[in-house]
Amino acid sequence: MNRHARGRPPADPERPAVALVGGGDDWVARIRHGDPSAFEAMYLAYYQPLCAFVARCIGERDRSEELVQDLFCRIWEGREAWRPAEATLRGYLFRAARNRALNDLKHRRREREFAESSPPAEPAPTPEAGAEARDFAAALAAALAGLPPRCREACVLRWQYGLSHAEIATTMDVAVKAVEALITRGLKAMRIALSAFG
Repeated sequence: MNRHARGRPPADPERPAVALVGGGDDWVARIRHGDPSAFEAMYLAYYQPLCAFVARCIGERDRSEELVQDLFCRIWEGREAWRPAEATLRGYLFRAARNRALNDLKHRRREREFAESSPPAEPAPTPEAGAEARDFAAALAAALAGLPPRCREACVLRWQYGLSHAEIATTMDVAVKAVEALITRGLKAMRIALSAFG
């Protein structure tokens, strides 16, 4: 959100101070009843001090203005239910601004930690690498399809589905030694078929 967000311009430090009527509890009551002049008076009185305070907390002036703008916007939007719990309006505003500053710091720290812990993105494969991978996949499928049926079944159960030799033996109703022989035969045939790929 920029400093002109939601139609509420920031207080101008060069603008002469206006004569404020009421304050504190009076402003709260009038704002809750939708009095824009009371809201403007509160805004002019506290915008700059709150921005300076938040900037000290987070170290960024522009971001501090966004946070304070958001605070005032939330107050106005929820004005009918607004009931500051603190003893004074000033105490409430500074506490609310401080909470926003701390939450913003926590949020940005979590974002940094996530970014630092995320593995670097792998570079996109080059067209040549992509073509080579497709060629290898096609050759692998052809080599597997060229195996004798029982040999192919044992190899698929082992390599594609991760079954152990004992599990394959149970599945195919053969001895474990027979499974070992089938997979060994399959490996030899696959190496020969894929020798062009190193």
